[in-house]
Amino acid sequence: MKKNAPLFLGGLILLGILILIVFPDWFTPHNPYGTQGVKSWLENGKFVLSTPPFAPGPGSPLGTDDQGRDVLSLIIYGTKLTMFISVLVVLGRYFVAIPLGLLAGFGSYVAKTMLSQFSVIFSAIPALIFSIILLKMDFFLALDKQHSILAFVLVLTFVGWAKLATIVMERVKDVLNKPFITAESAIGKSKLKIALENVLPHLAPELVVLFFMEIAGALNMLMQLGVFGVFVGNLRFIADTQGGVITFLNLSFEPEWSSMLSTSRNFIFSAPWMVLFPALAFFISILGFNLFGEGLREILQKRDSRFSVYFRRLVTLDKSQFAYFKQLKTRAKVTLVLLVMMLVVGGLVVNRTQANSPHFDYQSTAVDLPDSTKGVVIGTPEASEVAGYIAQSLKDAGFKPLEGESLVRDYPTEGIYRESTSKIAYFDQSGLVTTLMAGKDYSFGSFGNISLSGSVYDARRSDLFSISLETLTDRFILVDSTLYSPSAISTLTQKILTESQAKGVLIALAPGESLPTSLGSEVYPGVKVWLTPASADLVTGQNLTLALQSQKLDKPGKNIIGVLPGIDRNAGDEAIVIGIGYNFLPEDQELGRQRIQFGLELAKKLASETHNRQLIMCFWDGTLSDTFHGAKVFAANPVLSSQAIQLYLDLTQISSPQGEFVYFNSEQAPLTRPFAFSFGHQLENNLRAQNLEIRTYAKIRRTEDVLYYGASPEETMFYRGGIATVLVGLGQDQQAGSMSLNDLGNVLWDTIRKNSY
Repeated sequence: MKKNAPLFLGGLILLGILILIVFPDWFTPHNPYGTQGVKSWLENGKFVLSTPPFAPGPGSPLGTDDQGRDVLSLIIYGTKLTMFISVLVVLGRYFVAIPLGLLAGFGSYVAKTMLSQFSVIFSAIPALIFSIILLKMDFFLALDKQHSILAFVLVLTFVGWAKLATIVMERVKDVLNKPFITAESAIGKSKLKIALENVLPHLAPELVVLFFMEIAGALNMLMQLGVFGVFVGNLRFIADTQGGVITFLNLSFEPEWSSMLSTSRNFIFSAPWMVLFPALAFFISILGFNLFGEGLREILQKRDSRFSVYFRRLVTLDKSQFAYFKQLKTRAKVTLVLLVMMLVVGGLVVNRTQANSPHFDYQSTAVDLPDSTKGVVIGTPEASEVAGYIAQSLKDAGFKPLEGESLVRDYPTEGIYRESTSKIAYFDQSGLVTTLMAGKDYSFGSFGNISLSGSVYDARRSDLFSISLETLTDRFILVDSTLYSPSAISTLTQKILTESQAKGVLIALAPGESLPTSLGSEVYPGVKVWLTPASADLVTGQNLTLALQSQKLDKPGKNIIGVLPGIDRNAGDEAIVIGIGYNFLPEDQELGRQRIQFGLELAKKLASETHNRQLIMCFWDGTLSDTFHGAKVFAANPVLSSQAIQLYLDLTQISSPQGEFVYFNSEQAPLTRPFAFSFGHQLENNLRAQNLEIRTYAKIRRTEDVLYYGASPEETMFYRGGIATVLVGLGQDQQAGSMSLNDLGNVLWDTIRKNSY
């Protein structure tokens, strides 16, 4: 028997492509989204510093691209998306070309006109140029990944269906000229029946062959488009505006072969591996589909082929076809065995995916905290006890101290006061006494042991910076916080309470803004009180009585910082830092415990695997106050340089165990910090893939506002420490939603472990 070499070689290549699509992690340990930054090492006693792209070598056999991403990982993981687009394009062309080709072959004037017009258009304008013009339009460049794929499929279908339809039309005309068609018409068969039962079966062998040839053509088109900077998910950043000329940087964080060609073309001389290997992937794939198509042609279109007969029986649902199954030749039986094997492999893939999918259950982590009925607040014995417990739990999981023997790192604080007991009441016009509720209607911003009474002066429409201080004597001054910046409120309060005889300053919050925790270091003869908008309206113009007892907390703040060492010495000190708070008030005890459980479970999951980069887990003290927040201490004096810390993942905004939405903000992870940028991009995609509702964390402000007013704890890592930050949290508006901490934990754990290489 004559050997069919093209079918064998093409089949091997296609089988290899299928295996890469199904089991990409078998061939590379690296995450295609992960980046490598600056590398440094000692060589012959000299300090060597290198930036990406890195040449092929140990760890990256095909080198890295200019973002530090492993080229082999990009090619392997990019196989799925590249092939997916190509197959969709061919299916789209078949969906349009076969019906219109049949109609044109049977003499439809409309179908023939459409075919001739499209043929004229694309003989004058090459399909490649037409595709570039369309896909380079701003509308297409602004699309996200899913819509960008759809745009590519539609455009490449549009420019390629006419050629395929013309082939179908010509073959239909050839078949209709056969004598048996005349016989079929003579017995009264309709054109539809003739098309389905006589024409299509004769076309089927060639259509099957053309299918694989068309995939090769679609891959060739994608490769050419990539060379011209057109690819799926083009982020298109502005690289330069010098001289008034805008230069764009074509960049994609999706592993896809044509994007690799596009973003690497400028490195053809300095880093040729970036161009060579994706081009080689295209070449081998195109060769494989062409060879497989040629091999099929030899089998399906030979004289004794029964493919057309079986296809007709399949189309007409002829039950007698089952009698032929026992008569199948060896080659056909082998084909069936291969199909069954593919189904088995598909089932294994599903089971493997389910078995290997992250399983995060924070409630499985038993947290034996002390009976902290008073809450866990910075400077209290409870905080010290909980800090010791968390540190021991991290040690048991495998975390090590960065220096010394303790994971607990004390930081000094000035005298901190906490509201112990308080009361605010007012007398209305009828003489009735109404008492406000602490923590719900008001909270104190200054401290001491004070008992005061006086009238409330509504100064919400006054300019207090120019008002006479004598008019404020023996009064509580009501201020609108929306009219002043936070720093102005602080300055104004200090001025009034130290330079006038005012009883106190009442600050009305903006609608929807939460009351601050009664914790701070400000002490005045009078008081500083935060009020909700409704409470501010109630006390306006009334006589107010106020009593406050405060407790001084003189113990230091305690951050718990543990590190999982990386195993790749070439990664140097590079690290991912994860931060979460462990403070809570008595009324939030359940949430506080669950937040600590969540952090410890995440630490345990991460410690169960090896990582190339260091992972640093931080539990911050002082998270109930912006002033004493432990993250600010870390940013002012980080344990590693800001260049070594590739990312800070802020988890301090977990405000609900069962939420309605996920807080997310990656504005502090700009493109200039490629690892953090790509991490934020992937994390957002992973959150959306789990159908989790995402809301932007709006408290991240413009740079000029941060510089003018000062950085909040959520901004301090980036603006004070120079550490790129991605913020994630879980929140709710009115009632508990369908999202749990476990849902969030699954996505976080999976994304972190795939980016820590």
